Amino acid sequence: MRALIAWLCLLLAVPVGTPARAEFRQHPGLCAASVALAWPEDGFAGILVASATEGRLRLLAPAGGAAPRLLGDDLGAFLRQGRRGQEAGLRAGAWLGGRIYWIGRAGAARRGGKGGQQATPDLLFATTVRRNGDGAVVLAPLGLPLELQPALARARLGEDDGEPDTTEAELQGLVVAGLVAGPGGASLLLVLRQPQHEGRAALLPFVNPVAVVEQGAEPVFGEPLPLDLGGMEIRAIVHAPARGEYVILAGADPAAPRGEAEATGRRRSGLFRWSGRPQERPVPLAGTAPALAGLHDLPGGFVPAALVVHPSGRQALLLGDDTEREMRPGLRCRQLPPARRHLRSVVLDLP
Repeated sequence: MRALIAWLCLLLAVPVGTPARAEFRQHPGLCAASVALAWPEDGFAGILVASATEGRLRLLAPAGGAAPRLLGDDLGAFLRQGRRGQEAGLRAGAWLGGRIYWIGRAGAARRGGKGGQQATPDLLFATTVRRNGDGAVVLAPLGLPLELQPALARARLGEDDGEPDTTEAELQGLVVAGLVAGPGGASLLLVLRQPQHEGRAALLPFVNPVAVVEQGAEPVFGEPLPLDLGGMEIRAIVHAPARGEYVILAGADPAAPRGEAEATGRRRSGLFRWSGRPQERPVPLAGTAPALAGLHDLPGGFVPAALVVHPSGRQALLLGDDTEREMRPGLRCRQLPPARRHLRSVVLDLP
């Protein structure tokens, strides 16, 4: 009964009279998903989700109510090969040419600044993916993972007149936080976080990911593309072919202290549309700001961290980050056993 009342309170809290309509779901067994990918022909029928703290994939039922089903083998063993460290996780993923390209890591978490843990490179790799007749998903890694920070250093990112714009120290602090298929479907766009490029969110074109993964070619990067998202960072970006554009989920720096973010008014989120052309700015999606603001103002808040756009282009599935949400008196979601954890999601109608 308590869960039903909480669900109704969430539903009633969504602002009405805007183009964005919200439907809330709860998914047991998880606190957050760093990756969310729709199976191309399934829409919202089944969503592949992964966590930054483990190398296993799960199949999420967007209707909620059932725990996400574990899929296939643990990719953590592939990420850890030849590397020290107990942890392995998946930070981002994107479909490209019928395969999934991933950003993962193995070892200690990347933290900038003094006293932080020793940084380990972000790793890019690809998997083939297919479903058997019984519905089981089979993933097979291709080649070896590419260490991104050393590759960016070799490429001398942003070099002009013989001098790189990005210093070695900045490269060590840089996190590749996401990726998406580039315009034309042959390249990738990498999401850069910390430091922001010119104080704005930034994407970095990765020109030849297929040749790098399949043939061991040296990576080729384009010039960073700064995007003005009102001071927010890119939390997720999805190419929506039916809309002929990208949909961007923007938000505050997830590493910023909660009190500091709230005091500066930065603990907000936004949905933007972007043509993919460097000379054009992202534009807020009309009618979504009031709905997102209402979600943030709920008790405990709803902070969207992952995004899936329906193949029709008319709906967006937002997955929240409930890692620090208090689920029991004095207990946060991450402190509970998996059976008592819940990840919240919301479906918004898009204009």
